[in-house]
Amino acid sequence: MASSSSSASRQAVALLGLRDEPTDAIEDYCANLAEALSQRSWSLRLVRLPWPERGWARALGWLWGESAAWRRQVVLVQYSPLQWSRRGWPQGLLAVLAVLRLRGAQPVMVFHDPAVAPADKTGTWLRRAAHAFRRWVQRIVLRLSYAAAGLSVFTVAPEAISWLGSRHKKAVFIPVGANLPAAWQCGGPCEGPAGRTPRVAVYGVTGGAALGRDAATIARAVRRALRSVPRLSVIVLGRNSREAESTLRSLLQGADAEISALGLLPLEHVARTLASADVQLFVRGGVSTRRSSAIAGIACGLPLVAYANEETLYPLTEAGVMFAPEGDADALGEALAQVLTDAELRRHLRERNQQIYREWFAWDRIAERLVEALERRPALPG
Repeated sequence: MASSSSSASRQAVALLGLRDEPTDAIEDYCANLAEALSQRSWSLRLVRLPWPERGWARALGWLWGESAAWRRQVVLVQYSPLQWSRRGWPQGLLAVLAVLRLRGAQPVMVFHDPAVAPADKTGTWLRRAAHAFRRWVQRIVLRLSYAAAGLSVFTVAPEAISWLGSRHKKAVFIPVGANLPAAWQCGGPCEGPAGRTPRVAVYGVTGGAALGRDAATIARAVRRALRSVPRLSVIVLGRNSREAESTLRSLLQGADAEISALGLLPLEHVARTLASADVQLFVRGGVSTRRSSAIAGIACGLPLVAYANEETLYPLTEAGVMFAPEGDADALGEALAQVLTDAELRRHLRERNQQIYREWFAWDRIAERLVEALERRPALPG
């Protein structure tokens, strides 16, 4: 068994790949985790493999030299397909794991996005074939990286991961936390003054081709909620919020809804905006324990209205979230109206979020679960 008694076992590395722009949720995750681990006598150093700048051959050579000092150290390898490939072909990760094992390091996979890419059913046959092959490659990489690691941390419950099957022996479920200032976490928002226009916060919109889909979902849910609420203030912030503004204004033309698109904000301003809202509307697919933008609302004690899918499992099912079937924007709007018109329900949802935050999503709990898993794991040869 891995021991926690030596200083080496108390030092760890978080290994990242391609930086996401304009914000990097995985880097934020690692930084918050490092701070929480420091309270438990663990030191976590963030290292980014420079494959985007140097190419894979030179980056692996760099890693060979850098990892000479990592013998018997825990290396938390952060996984999403785009960490290790610009287009979702992450097979370079297998070479990274081979270098770590040859150097005698102790790789631990942290699967932020453990699902393979969704099937493409709309393109040409050649495009569909290429996409199916990419899905196959991703599945192989996921299985082999799981096999190569001494422990794998999943930010969603293992039972939601189709490729994992019943092989849970080396799997531990630890959700992500909120990348908000600690002073704002778990305090809970306050009710606005009587007569104030109800505020709906939307933290993050999917970019690219999906931006129109998310904007249409927001607009349809808001229009449905306006059947029960005379007026709404819709505050869109975070990634792609500015880009979605014109589409939202067009879709909500004539509706009694005030639109504010705030763009990217300092995290303290994000927390203040969420805490001043009455409800958070989450539209980026099904809500999940790997969605830090949804966890941010829970950290602020804010009631959530969101879609549910196969990743919507405990503890989210016990949190202060009102669910709608994925893709049913009308049901999303009805849930939104229910929260906005029922003060007692809002109070109940806030209390549930504050409780589930303390039990699952607070960074000290995340660090505690990770340390326990690390100290129980079998050490790899090396």
